[in-house]
This record gives sequence, structure tokens and C-alpha cells, in this order.
Amino acid sequence: MRAPIVIACLSILLVVGILIWRGMAKVDPVGLSQITAQPVMGESGVVHVGLTVETGDAADVLIDVTSPAASEVLIVSPLNKTQLTFPARGTPALSEDGSYIRLVDVEGEISEGRLIPLTLTFLRSGEQSVRARVGMNADPHAKHRAMAAMAEVASEGPAPEMRMALEPAANGATLVRLEVENFTFDPDSETPEHVPGHGHAHLYLDGVKVQRMYGTEALIGALPSGTFEVRVDLNSNLHVPYRNADGLVRAVETLVVE
Repeated sequence: MRAPIVIACLSILLVVGILIWRGMAKVDPVGLSQITAQPVMGESGVVHVGLTVETGDAADVLIDVTSPAASEVLIVSPLNKTQLTFPARGTPALSEDGSYIRLVDVEGEISEGRLIPLTLTFLRSGEQSVRARVGMNADPHAKHRAMAAMAEVASEGPAPEMRMALEPAANGATLVRLEVENFTFDPDSETPEHVPGHGHAHLYLDGVKVQRMYGTEALIGALPSGTFEVRVDLNSNLHVPYRNADGLVRAVETLVVE
């Protein structure tokens, strides 16, 4: 009698194991690409890391980052978020104009081409181990030139104006709809040229760059429950932010997901 019982138990365990494996197999981990490390001029041993996150049918949350090559690793956010949410079905990016990763006291020489190991921990995808390739040192005068370009853009003709509305869309997504004045959206180009009053927009979710907008509408994929800031900035074709009398040409709305 024992043999049939043992066989039955083993069969049950096998079925349970298959179900668990199938459940685990359904987890669609995020994809990480374009992982770059940029040394910060004037800050010895400090590196800023940017990357692109490709999400599947579900949103994910970056909850921690570590590196054996640095004494401290920080998630930097303009909203002081310690965790970053990435909407479903998108390719949001970490970059210095939004949220990014900051490494402090990186050991050894930070030379171009070096690979710095990182482990990113996501709420749904778990740990993802990657290596960030060090790029060229940033131009110390780049920010000054950008400020000069911003002043020039601000003085050219009537300043653009923008309003934003958020609307529910299919599959839990959110439609971002813009109304602009004194502004024309131009298509993406490998050799952009500055035309006054022309350009594109940058769409951010809680400081994470979700995408560039080359038209008046964009989709933010499904999100977990919570309250999020949606922000859109208008930029010239040369990625210089437009300004008006109130400052940056920007629209901000609060998105509540239940």
C-alpha cells in the first residue's frame, strides 16, 4: 500500500513544482541597456550612471542599487524619491536631466572604457547584475554653453506656452495630451537644427524620463497604485529647454492610480 501512496505524493509534488515553475516563468523581468557611467568633473571618484529600462506587461519599481566598486550608491531624484517606478510597456531612462544613479568614492582609475559592476534590485524582477561602461569626461564648459543657449532660445520670438491633460486609456495606461501655443513639434532627426519655436518635449514620471514626445499625445503604461507627478518640458531641437517669463516652459499634473 505504501508504494501507491508514495507515487501519489510524488505526482502531487511534481504537479505543484510545475505550477510554481510556470508561475515563475511568467515573470517578465525588465531589460537593461545603454548602461553608461559618466565621471563628474571636479568631484574625484564620483560617477553618474544612466541606463534604459525596458518593461513588459507590468510596471516595476527600482528599490535599491549597489556596487562593489563604490563606497556609496545613491538613487538621485528631483523629487527626492528613494525608489523609482517604471510604467509597463515602455522604455524609460535614467539620465542626468531626471533621475539617475550616483556612485561615490569609486575605487581605482575611472578611465574611459572601464566597466563598473552594478546590481539593481527591482520589486518584481529581483536582482539584475550589469556593468556600466565609463564614457569620456564631461566638458566642464558644457553647462555654461547650455545656459547661454537657453538665454538665446528665450529671447527668440514669442515664448511657447503649454497645457497638459491626463486621461485614462486602455490596459490601465494614461493618455498625456498637450495643448501648445507658439510651438511646433518637429520629428526626430540624427542631425537636428535649431528653429525658433520648434522642437520636442520630454515626459517625466516622478522625475524618471519616460520618453521624448514628438507630438501632442503620449501614453504612460499601467502603474501600481499610488500618486505620481507627471511633468512635461518643452525643448528645442538641440535639447535646450524653452523658457518664458515664468521660467521653464513646463506643465505638471498629479496622477492618482487606485
